[in-house]
Amino acid sequence: MSLLSPLLCCRSLRPVVLAGLLFLVPLANAQNWVLVWSDEFNGPAGPFTSSSANNQWWNFETGHGIFGTGEIEFMVDDGTTSFLDGDGHLVIETYKAGSNYFSARMKTQLNGNFGFDFQYGRVEARIQIPTSQGIWPAFWMMGDNGTTWPRRGEIDIMENNGSKPNQVIGTIHGIGYANAGLGGHFNSATPFAQDFHTYGMIWSPFLIQFYVDDPSNIYASYTPGEIMGVGNTPGGGPSTLGEWDFYGHPFFILFDVAVGGGFPGPPGPKTVLPQFMKIDYVRVYQAAPPDPPTDLFANPISSSQVQLSWSPSPTNDPNLTYNIFRSTTPGAEHNISNTDMSNMISTGVSGTTFTDVMLAPGTTYYYQVTASGQESGESDVTNEALATLPIVGTYTQPIAISAGSIVGTDRFVQDVGYSRGATNAYPDVIDVSGVPDPAPQGVYRTERWSPSTYVIANLTPGGSYTVRLHFAETAFKGIGQRLFNVAINGTQVLTNYDIFADAGALFKATEKVIAANADDLGTIAIDFTAGTGAPHTNPSIRGIEIIPAGSGPMPGPTLPTGPTLPPGPTPNESAVVAKERG
Repeated sequence: MSLLSPLLCCRSLRPVVLAGLLFLVPLANAQNWVLVWSDEFNGPAGPFTSSSANNQWWNFETGHGIFGTGEIEFMVDDGTTSFLDGDGHLVIETYKAGSNYFSARMKTQLNGNFGFDFQYGRVEARIQIPTSQGIWPAFWMMGDNGTTWPRRGEIDIMENNGSKPNQVIGTIHGIGYANAGLGGHFNSATPFAQDFHTYGMIWSPFLIQFYVDDPSNIYASYTPGEIMGVGNTPGGGPSTLGEWDFYGHPFFILFDVAVGGGFPGPPGPKTVLPQFMKIDYVRVYQAAPPDPPTDLFANPISSSQVQLSWSPSPTNDPNLTYNIFRSTTPGAEHNISNTDMSNMISTGVSGTTFTDVMLAPGTTYYYQVTASGQESGESDVTNEALATLPIVGTYTQPIAISAGSIVGTDRFVQDVGYSRGATNAYPDVIDVSGVPDPAPQGVYRTERWSPSTYVIANLTPGGSYTVRLHFAETAFKGIGQRLFNVAINGTQVLTNYDIFADAGALFKATEKVIAANADDLGTIAIDFTAGTGAPHTNPSIRGIEIIPAGSGPMPGPTLPTGPTLPPGPTPNESAVVAKERG
């Protein structure tokens, strides 16, 4: 059965996955999912090839050693490795003949009118996977935007290392995190090969979530807030700027079973052949985008801050959050693409207010907001609201910066105010149990590392502030492995600081709370410098907060603001412009 929705559109490398420490995050599911496409594999028993009559959607990729992963099998399209069993299953058989291994790899990538691409939705397949030493089954997706890997984006919905029969993994790959990827694993008490399981992924413009057996059983989630931003290596060269390569273009579906390669390792004495991957069905569902928020208002509360407020989206979805867009050019706020999300200040904003910080005095800024969740698209944009900042005025609300990120998360803005330092991203879920009022997970998943300085300007000269520094060690296990120093306005406040020793574990958040005064110019400068006496002395910082003494979530003084403008272009229109410019 197949259905097409108006939301639908007329691999390359699959490297080793970096698995994180993950926990289950059950999410309420308020979407009205509509089945828009499926392949149920209900035909009579017989070969399933690129030219067989029982194949409506699938092109085959064939060859040996051409995929760049080190796998050693011959992918063929002759019906010996792919067939329908007559019981409602597509079967991929992996076998050995002589010294050679044979298997199949197929995809729905559009070839003329043949195939199937789609943009956003929930995709799942019910599969009984094979498992054995060196065997690598995969159910995955690749972007179809006319560019090469990894900029086209890759979403691995299910992969299994045959030597780990009780574990499957879900991973995303894009610019900046191509070979390792950002991903997590799901463990089962029994081997996955013993039975059929449903492997799925929910994909919306700014959220990717992986699940097993039920859409509420989310085991890993990723957003643009977890992608590394602009940086420089310790040697002075640019570090890789990450991209959210899952926005604004369609993807297609792939199935394959590989043999060998860097992920599962080579076959060996424990390898049992033939192996069979049985696919009961693959289905794509979509849910209508949420209704937009309304009545966006921008209030300049100081010479460097704007407070935004809006009326919530009427869509009843407990997973719904908001995305903040800003530009100095009217009508350009939502001009974003997978290659440039600089106008996106934050995603995953949970309330209906947001404070934009670290802005230039005397400048006019234009804002729009959208709503998104698990739905297959984001809402239309709000009206455009503008705010012109005064030249002077130092009332400030708390400042929260997500260090090392291209996009902020919730109350934390995208990385700003820094000089020097490289950036990186990690997929690990961070234990925040030891931190009161912790930062969002997205903040802990990016870092600015190596010597760097953050300058927080336009504060009250001589004013009292609390500096919260958020840390998490994800690289070096053990006390004394990484030591570095922190100074505030020239006074050293942390000497040979050891994140691991302070937190007590790897992948566990900790913080340092320090009282500080702005200097006579209204500035707080935070210097992160190398320590001494350790194998690793590069600093690492995840998030920075600057909190005025006695401050709370109170509004600033009402200052003159510009008019609220009519709604701008819809997200789809803006995305088209951004894509063409990109």
